[in-house]
Amino acid sequence: NRTDFTEEFEASWLALPSKIVLHNVADVPQQACELNVIWRTNSEAYVAADANQVLSFLQFDRLGKYTMQQATFLPLPAGSYIEPPRPDQAFWTATELRQWLAPGLDLLSAKERRALLEGRHQHGIIVVSLPRPSQGVALFSLRYQSATDDHPLLPGIEAKLWPLQLLRLERSYLVPRGGGHNTLVGKRILLIGCGAVGGRLAHDLVQSGVLDLTLVDDDLHASDNTFRHVLGYPRKGFVAKVTALRDELRTKFPYVQVTAVKSTIQSAYRAGKIAWNDYDLVIAATGNPTIELW
Repeated sequence: NRTDFTEEFEASWLALPSKIVLHNVADVPQQACELNVIWRTNSEAYVAADANQVLSFLQFDRLGKYTMQQATFLPLPAGSYIEPPRPDQAFWTATELRQWLAPGLDLLSAKERRALLEGRHQHGIIVVSLPRPSQGVALFSLRYQSATDDHPLLPGIEAKLWPLQLLRLERSYLVPRGGGHNTLVGKRILLIGCGAVGGRLAHDLVQSGVLDLTLVDDDLHASDNTFRHVLGYPRKGFVAKVTALRDELRTKFPYVQVTAVKSTIQSAYRAGKIAWNDYDLVIAATGNPTIELW
């Protein structure tokens, strides 16, 4: 059943023997292009458009020392079929690879094919997207080594091929898998008040797909908040609720951008730290009717 094979292609690919796992944080392109494989160590590698995507996922301020390797990305058109390789048999040859990926190669003009495939290195990585009949795409990856500097997707080139495991961590995949909505990713929310209600709301907003939050609160998180606040017991004495909540969200969720403003909303507004028109939604969760009326 070709439909079942295509729907479950990623699961079948996971059964193939591979010692290397790539972490994909690149949103799946619509056109053939070059991506980058960013190696932080010999065993930690990320497929990304650039280093900023890796930083956004890891929630780091800087990436530190890394090496970068180019990867060929090739999308296949809807209706393409690839029979999954069997784990108990030899992996594809370069000829078989070209046959399976022919529908995607046929979409490229001669100029596009030269730009994408010529002048490659002896060792390389290929990432392929295979449209699923229901929705979305399956992603898989492999590496090659050719006796020459030629790409194995060029006619007549022989190369040794190995499957790679590709762990899907891109934002557009993770958010809906958790029940969130990608349509909310670009929205900016101002949440005023980070107490028991505000703390829960912040988590719910991120889990729904809102990844740009500004938090405003001037209160401290104390031990008597333990059983009513999502942050639980404050293990380092009194800490600002707004910064503790920011750090908690950044630890739990990739890609989220949280700005913490330790201040009352009145003071933050008068100091120019808050401009109402910067946000798509303002939520008042202070529990103080006077402030909310203001």
